[in-house]
Amino acid sequence: MADEHTTSEETTLIHPNILTGLSFAGGIGLLTIFITLGIAVVTPPEDPRIVGLFVLAGALILVAAILGWFFVVQPHKHFDDINEPLEAEHH
Repeated sequence: MADEHTTSEETTLIHPNILTGLSFAGGIGLLTIFITLGIAVVTPPEDPRIVGLFVLAGALILVAAILGWFFVVQPHKHFDDINEPLEAEHH
């Protein structure tokens, strides 16, 4: 009876600090993009390449955070198919 709640798939626990760090990194990337564009609209810089570099840096940070999340969480391995019913004992 002790084995009735075990599954054939192995689940690994993800440390919450890893997900929090990736969330912060993604947020920093978004904030960098938004603040840079906001400042560029209010006071256009003398050299517009600076705006592009900051937006690019923010986008790279955001993409790195998204890729890090994808490889840590691996949602493609834990996909829940709505067409397949769960076990009768599932609550």
